[in-house]
Amino acid sequence: MCGLVVVLSPHEVPREAEITVMRDLLQHRGPDAAENLILKFKQSGGIGMGFRRLSIQDLNVLAGQPMVSRDGTKAIVFNGEIYNFWELRRDLVRRGRRFQTNSDTEVLLQAYEEWGIDCLPKLNGMFAFFIWDETKKQGLVARDRFGEKPLYFARTPKGALVFGSEIKAVAAHPEVPCQPNIEQAEALFTHASIHSEQQTVFKGIERFKSAHFMVVNIDGQVETYKRYWTPDYQEIDHSMTDRSAVEQFRALIERSVVMRTRSDVAGSACLSGGLDSSTIVGVLAGSKEVSEGFAFHETISARFPEDPTIDEGQYIDDVLAKHGLNGISVLFSSKQVLDDIPRLHWHHEETIPGLSMYLEWGVMKRARELGYKVMLDGQGADELLGGYTHYFQYFQHDAYVQGDRLKLMTNILPQQFRLWLLSKKYDSLKRRIGTRFYVEDSVFENLERDTWINPGDYGDKVGLPPCVPGNEFRYKLAAELLYVSLPTQLHSGDRNSMAHGVEARFPFLDHDLVDWCIKLPPEQMIRWGHQKYVMRKAGKGVLPKSVIRRADKVGYLSPQDVWFRGEIGQWVADQLNSSILDSMPSFDRAELQKRQREHSDGTVDHSAELWKWASTAQWLSMFKSDAWANQP
Repeated sequence: MCGLVVVLSPHEVPREAEITVMRDLLQHRGPDAAENLILKFKQSGGIGMGFRRLSIQDLNVLAGQPMVSRDGTKAIVFNGEIYNFWELRRDLVRRGRRFQTNSDTEVLLQAYEEWGIDCLPKLNGMFAFFIWDETKKQGLVARDRFGEKPLYFARTPKGALVFGSEIKAVAAHPEVPCQPNIEQAEALFTHASIHSEQQTVFKGIERFKSAHFMVVNIDGQVETYKRYWTPDYQEIDHSMTDRSAVEQFRALIERSVVMRTRSDVAGSACLSGGLDSSTIVGVLAGSKEVSEGFAFHETISARFPEDPTIDEGQYIDDVLAKHGLNGISVLFSSKQVLDDIPRLHWHHEETIPGLSMYLEWGVMKRARELGYKVMLDGQGADELLGGYTHYFQYFQHDAYVQGDRLKLMTNILPQQFRLWLLSKKYDSLKRRIGTRFYVEDSVFENLERDTWINPGDYGDKVGLPPCVPGNEFRYKLAAELLYVSLPTQLHSGDRNSMAHGVEARFPFLDHDLVDWCIKLPPEQMIRWGHQKYVMRKAGKGVLPKSVIRRADKVGYLSPQDVWFRGEIGQWVADQLNSSILDSMPSFDRAELQKRQREHSDGTVDHSAELWKWASTAQWLSMFKSDAWANQP
């Protein structure tokens, strides 16, 4: 929804001019309004709050931030949305509270006044906020369960705490260095859980952990910093029937989608043609409870009609036709990519994993051009319901370890048949789906009944079930949701949308839906070779048959392999030749130049590795040019 900065200084009052500089580096997140609040402590020091507003809920100026409580003792800056704010508001009114606005910000502030820290489990939404409580002489900082909204912080040499919605805003404080953390930048290549780690790729600037809260006192000391929510992957509801699973899933996703249309501005939805986005669009099109202000009537899609191997147009068109919707297509060119690369990195603040991220950028840019401030998207469904292709392999291995040959055969054979049919349809099936869904039996014959996963890869991270033979599928689901895939997807989703002043909302991350999904037996997630089985069954009547039955998972796949054999290839070559990459310990210029020649010749697709190094060079060069301190 917005961008925030906070400076809590125990020894001197923060300067408003410094708060303004930090705040306005977040102008893209909140182009509609900007305000500061400076509070001076009685003894020494003070707190400065800065806010950039993207007006979505209650457009009145009274709903702006920083917002001060009616008695003047508390102040809040809050980035995000509390989707159940009407329900919370009704509860608070029954308790005798009165409201001056129709905003979720005031509801959050009064929820804190009523329940203190215990308000956190009651919040259904995405959020990062700071509340200063003058009566307690302390601040409460919190971030949502999955980390949908970002938050970073740093400690200055003089003992001040600095918070910001993006790293560049924190680094703009005069006492916070703006330097690359080479060790963490290297970890982006090898460390799967980098986006859930507290360290960032900027020295001295830390990531506020998702599902955590922090209590800081007037002296700038952290009194408490701990987790307030942890999913329970240990419990499985084996009593669930197919019928009850479908009914409950449908009710939960419909409730979540409708709740995420609460808005006083127009909204739309991303449509990739996959199960996830198509389900959201189907619910939107069929529900009579969608918020009137949301005014849903069309979708926005990334399409590649000139490249049928990766294009999703046939499925997109089927969804649009079923519901009678208008579809906006976003097309891409390598020239566009080259023009946007510097801005893309400025907003992401790190090496970008691949150019599939750019497709989301293009869709969000088009959404804002069309006047939409809110977009619904499908992040989280794959991590909840075993949708990624590699999950099938862990499911298969569990069945092998358990000695369940029937489960193996009734899943592998249908999947092999569907892949054989797909191989007849596309020039390069590997290029379309990336990796195989299943593992040959011969691989299992050479394995002892042991795990494929090394538990040491995740250390002592909480929320993961036992990593034991026969339980790897659930372990992988938990790890990807909490520490690996989802944090990366949410980082990208936030930066790509907020770069254009658009708020992305993710119905599959409703915490009630998540808590229900993690209790599903594996057979409700994968059956007859179909992944996300319960969603397919719940989609009857909502989704076209072509989408329900599809076996190829493409997602947001860009033609970067083709682009890299054109003019972008020259840009990549220039980046690989840059001396700035010499600071990276694992950089091997000769080897990468060899791989680029192989890629250009069409011998093999090295585009993923080439892009990562070229992206790293772009990121490093922005420190040298002091790009982080200026709007691009």
